[in-house]
Amino acid sequence: MWKILFGLFGIISCTLSFAQVKVPTYTIKNCNLLSGYNGNSFTEFIPIKENTPLVIIGKWETAIYTVSYNECVYQIYSGNVVSDDWALFDKKMKEYVDSVETAKKDSIQEVELRKKYVEDSIQKARDLAVEIAHLAYIAKKDSLKNIADNLIKRVKSKYPIYIEYIRTSYPNSAGGVDLNVSIENTGDKTIKYITFIGYPINAVNDRCACEIRKYSTASPRGVGPILSGETASYSFENLWYNSTIVKYVPVSIKIQYMDNSFKSVSQSALKEMVNIKLKVDELVNN
Repeated sequence: MWKILFGLFGIISCTLSFAQVKVPTYTIKNCNLLSGYNGNSFTEFIPIKENTPLVIIGKWETAIYTVSYNECVYQIYSGNVVSDDWALFDKKMKEYVDSVETAKKDSIQEVELRKKYVEDSIQKARDLAVEIAHLAYIAKKDSLKNIADNLIKRVKSKYPIYIEYIRTSYPNSAGGVDLNVSIENTGDKTIKYITFIGYPINAVNDRCACEIRKYSTASPRGVGPILSGETASYSFENLWYNSTIVKYVPVSIKIQYMDNSFKSVSQSALKEMVNIKLKVDELVNN
């Protein structure tokens, strides 16, 4: 059932209703224009003559139409106006309502499309942000790796060996502690022997001694040959027996080459190599 448009279910004001559908008509008999609706019936009646021009602008649930007359809004029974005109109004009103529904559906569809476009744009922006962050991370890692590589290259060019690591093992069940070493020959000549001189310390940085052999400073020797550019690793087992050992302090390294010439690496040089290795590990793992 058609609802009356423009909220005309209460008292009808004497103001022209700007309806979306308007159909000119005229009365086919002497009749009354109705107003003053109180919820049950009309209380005011304005007589008009046959052939009085009107404009249909709305319809009630019953066969009552809303019309404009002299720029005021009234109601009139459908039987008092040309039937073709109120039938035309019904048709136009249906077309208008259908067009509103279509526009509404189109609008909803457009809103959904815009919503999807916004969501897709947000997702693309997020994906782009992730990609940029990833590229920045890679660029940072590459930059840090370049710095680390340059540090290693510099120290390798400065000394005849490069220490990959030099550290003690955890004490075994008998308190025996190994010394594990890995070095690279960065010089031009082949190494015949390499001797590592140093001592262990405990967790409070006090010097430790072997509880069986009674020495602290040890001088284990690794046997070559170690060609230029090659790496050699050694494990000197049970070099000390002391369960409190946690760290090795290198004092110097003595190198004997195949031509029986010698070179020594000082403690300060060893400390520089160890510190650079720690810095490189920090950069690479950052």
